[in-house]
Amino acid sequence: MPDDEEYFTLTEAMRRAGMRNNKTIAAAVQSGRLKTVTTMVGPRMVRLTTQAWLDAYLASRATGQRPTPTADDTPA
Repeated sequence: MPDDEEYFTLTEAMRRAGMRNNKTIAAAVQSGRLKTVTTMVGPRMVRLTTQAWLDAYLASRATGQRPTPTADDTPA
């Protein structure tokens, strides 16, 4: 993962987006509308996202389209 981006959990993403239901964000990840990376934290796998990816997802909700990936969106 690049060091220049701030990664945060889906719970934090839900809080930043003002969502109340975690099923909404889980459905976004499942459908591919919210880009995430998976990492190991101890024995657990954790999904992380960035503010840019969250912003792209929120913009796509407004228009009903999937965000288009860019070259700088790919994790290292």
